[in-house]
Parts: sequence; C-alpha cells; structure tokens
Amino acid sequence: MSGAILYLGGSLPTLSETFVSGEVLGLRARGVNVLTATVHEPGDGLGDAALETMAAESIRVYGDRPAGVLPDAVVQLLRSPVRSLRVLCGAVRDVLVEPDAPGVKKIKVLWQALAGLA
Repeated sequence: MSGAILYLGGSLPTLSETFVSGEVLGLRARGVNVLTATVHEPGDGLGDAALETMAAESIRVYGDRPAGVLPDAVVQLLRSPVRSLRVLCGAVRDVLVEPDAPGVKKIKVLWQALAGLA
C-alpha cells in the first residue's frame, strides 16, 4: 500500500475511543503509514506507552500555532498538486452542499482540509 492514512478525530487518542487507537496501532503493526490528527488536545494520563506516543505524534488542528499548518499545506500542495486539489475541492463541495451551515462551520471545514494536507 502506498501513501498514508490519516485518522482525524475530536481528541485522539482518548481512553473513550480505544477502538480508533486499536485500529491505528494494528495498521501500524502491519507496516501501514498511519497518521493521527486531533481537533482538541489528546487526553491526559493515557496509561499506555503506545497511546502516549500516539498523543505526542498527533497533528494538532487547533494547536498552539493554528497558522502553522499553512506552510505545511502549501508544501504538500506543491509536492502533490492533483491530490491536494482533490482534497480541497472535496471540502469546498461539502461546504456548498450544506448551504444552511453557519459561516464559522464552513471555515472550519476548509481549515480541517488544510490541516489534512499538512
């Protein structure tokens, strides 16, 4: 398998979402490149070295430097323009399909797409 899989969650990893953590760890054990991204900070006191490592490696969508994802997203756009544009077009399509969504939610969808590229 080429490329990577990105798991994006509200808070990864957390003890309440052990099924997601189990999937990530299982795929990694099989040699699959799996990245994790979290909208909010991961849980504290996970009590497991593998989960602590996953928490440390997770991309923070709204971390200390939210604008920090922009340079990484631009690099990815230049490195893989067709794939990156498909991701961004998918996000724009999602925003347009939900015309009643508030403006803030529309911005969040686009921002999360950029974070996915980063």
